[in-house]
Amino acid sequence: MRKTAIWLMLAMLCLALCVPAVHAETRQGAIWREGMKEAIEETLFESPEGYSFWYAAAAVKAEATGDGVTVTSLELGDQMTLTVIPEEEARACAAATGLNLAEAEAAGRVQADLSCELQEGSWHFVTLIAEGGHYLRAEGSYAMEAADGLAKYFQLVMNSVTFLPEGQPQAE
Repeated sequence: MRKTAIWLMLAMLCLALCVPAVHAETRQGAIWREGMKEAIEETLFESPEGYSFWYAAAAVKAEATGDGVTVTSLELGDQMTLTVIPEEEARACAAATGLNLAEAEAAGRVQADLSCELQEGSWHFVTLIAEGGHYLRAEGSYAMEAADGLAKYFQLVMNSVTFLPEGQPQAE
């Protein structure tokens, strides 16, 4: 009887320690598709590189990869990769499109489309996200017929990127 009680307490302790580790922060969001507002559940993704974003959990998945963070459509497999880039690269990318990054950053957050072109039935895009000395490049593609949904989901992710203030610990 005593052994059973000890094993039961140990099992409950293990469960209590594991549950917070798998709990993901979620929130209710919305997206406009085909002229109608659709409620979606979003999940918070915290990148080890010091930024976080929200993504539509039912439509896409997000995972850290060697090159950054990849956001993938669950339905079509189209992807967007978010990569931390150095300031020099961010300035060069911005300058190539005629954007003065220093002036734009002085006004606050910068989210600039560097390119968006149709190639072989897919939209390919590169977007620069800059704020407070932090720089991300979002690069990806999606099929032309998925533009209404995936472009909006990817845009939601980019719009929700938040950088950790200097000195705060990064996600593990």
